[in-house]
Amino acid sequence: MKNYRIGITVDQIKKHQLVTSVKAKVTGPEYKKHVARFGLKDAYELESMPPGILEDEIGGNQADF
Repeated sequence: MKNYRIGITVDQIKKHQLVTSVKAKVTGPEYKKHVARFGLKDAYELESMPPGILEDEIGGNQADF
């Protein structure tokens, strides 16, 4: 079995109008960098993407795995 790290992009968050399930830790050391880089003040988890949409998003890349 192989493990792969995957995540969601800002474009996917906007495209699918994902809702945040967690608040970003404002006091965290990476918060300011995160906001500066992505323009997002909230955190998004991969699980916020509906399963069918997630499958469509990664489906085209399965050959890479």
